[in-house]
Amino acid sequence: VGLIALVAFTIEQKRVLLDTERNHMLFLKRMAYLIASKLSEEKKTKQLEVILESIRDGILAVNREGIIITSNRIAERLIGKERDQLVGRNLAEIWPDCPIEEMIRSGIPHFDREEIYTDEQGGQKHFLTSFRPVFIGKGQTVPNTSDFMEAVIYFQDIADVRNMIYQYTEKKKKFQL
Repeated sequence: VGLIALVAFTIEQKRVLLDTERNHMLFLKRMAYLIASKLSEEKKTKQLEVILESIRDGILAVNREGIIITSNRIAERLIGKERDQLVGRNLAEIWPDCPIEEMIRSGIPHFDREEIYTDEQGGQKHFLTSFRPVFIGKGQTVPNTSDFMEAVIYFQDIADVRNMIYQYTEKKKKFQL
């Protein structure tokens, strides 16, 4: 991936380098570890991005202040805004009636709630939504809301959900005959 070298131009510099070789080797090992960690982190980030984009629900993640920190393409399509129009903005500006603030205050997740999204032109969309908090502390059965870090909102157009249910029940009827 790269090369780090120390070069001495004079005899005195060579002596100093040789006298401090142990310190330099320790430094180089730490740098190599840091670079390898960064590469591993970038690989994991790309893997998570692929997973996020492969989910058929719209996904938004917000921090504890309600600022959108990431989204996937389905969320962009459902809301009708590009990622750069979403990330960095408060969710309440984009989706004023979204009950995320209630979930942030309580730390209690909400599953399969019907919500109406009204866009800036007044058009409305009907979503099936779920909100889930992400906590810093691990293994907590009753999370402390002060440990709340961010939240994930996943949602689908309710017409798509109904269509999926209809298709499932029709297939089920075929197999029962």
